[in-house]
Amino acid sequence: MRSVNHLIAVIAVLICAACTDPGADRSQTKAAAIPTESDTQSSESPVAQELPNCPDANACLPTRSSSRWGLLIEGKPELAYAYLSPDYRAIQNNADYVNEMRNRPVTWVAFEYINHKCDSADSCNVTVQVDSRLHMPKSQDVETRSQLNEHWVRSGGNWYFLPEPRR
Repeated sequence: MRSVNHLIAVIAVLICAACTDPGADRSQTKAAAIPTESDTQSSESPVAQELPNCPDANACLPTRSSSRWGLLIEGKPELAYAYLSPDYRAIQNNADYVNEMRNRPVTWVAFEYINHKCDSADSCNVTVQVDSRLHMPKSQDVETRSQLNEHWVRSGGNWYFLPEPRR
């Protein structure tokens, strides 16, 4: 039984690692400008709901990453969509993104911003620790903790999350 639980935990970690998109905010970092639910219910598309300019990686990445993860954990992927890079949003509309996030086999329950390292003035890798839960039918849920590396890019003076290409 122990080897089965270990196998399940390994599978859950792999699934979570594949879900590098998205826990409760344990970093104590809050964003000053999180889109509100009324923003997504307006006649303007959420793509047009841009975040305020924040060009400095050191000031912005901890806050932006924490805000995005907080929204995902709260079950608000329609608001987290604003944190995706403009190029990614050009090929992935909000409705499809929301559907994808809500139909993942993993539930994110907590996260912590760890650090970031920039490769250039417009490209940084952010490390976060994510606690997740994988619901196992006919068994106990499996909880895991993983460190994820996210790619963030600066576009138009703002920092955005750029998801890994789909395989």
